[in-house]
Amino acid sequence: MTIPIVSGYNSCDCLKRMGFDTFDDIIDTSYQHIENAVIRTWKMIELNKSVLTNAKNIIKDKNIQKRIIKNLEWARQPQKLFETAFFNLNGTKEKQFFINNYHDIKEILLVEHPELMPIVDLDKIYSLLKSDLK
Repeated sequence: MTIPIVSGYNSCDCLKRMGFDTFDDIIDTSYQHIENAVIRTWKMIELNKSVLTNAKNIIKDKNIQKRIIKNLEWARQPQKLFETAFFNLNGTKEKQFFINNYHDIKEILLVEHPELMPIVDLDKIYSLLKSDLK
């Protein structure tokens, strides 16, 4: 239930590709591409001092609250979120690896993480990838 200010390398772009609103109209996310974690975190704070200083006023804005709630609602849809993340964060090479090793991956997940299976529809992802990569 917050505006995401995260310091991981390329994390804002990843969150956006996963379908989240990263509030880049409010937050300067240019720091995310700095490789050195200490410098990246320092730059994140420097570039966003006004956001951090005025956080109470920003969060009172009804439009901002609606956007935060929309992010929360998106996070509560694990299957759609997983599919969006899978398709938008993986490149062609990774997707091809999934297709080539689909049965092994499915068996490993079924054995090691059965709790994920209700969330992840691997058959759907496999069929979508097969048709997409042809």
